[in-house]
Amino acid sequence: MLQYRKIDNEKDLILRKEKRFFGKTSMTSMTGRQKIEVCGCMGLQIYRDELIQIRLCDGVMRITGAGLTLKNYFGGRMIISGRIDKTEFFECEV
Repeated sequence: MLQYRKIDNEKDLILRKEKRFFGKTSMTSMTGRQKIEVCGCMGLQIYRDELIQIRLCDGVMRITGAGLTLKNYFGGRMIISGRIDKTEFFECEV
């Protein structure tokens, strides 16, 4: 028997969508300093040659370096190439 739960506010709706599509955590994989693959992407916040900031299902990721290029972005998965100097993760509330 299917059971439905009433969604009271926008925050609950966003949280349900994130869990449904991406789960609770994101996943990253780096190949040296030249390539990084990120799964669980919810959107691109900043895109510049030296800085890329991504909204993840569990926070925000900031990648700094030089010659950063977005190679692929499809289905919550992003591939970035270039010289990666630093990656930072920040928690954020939805």
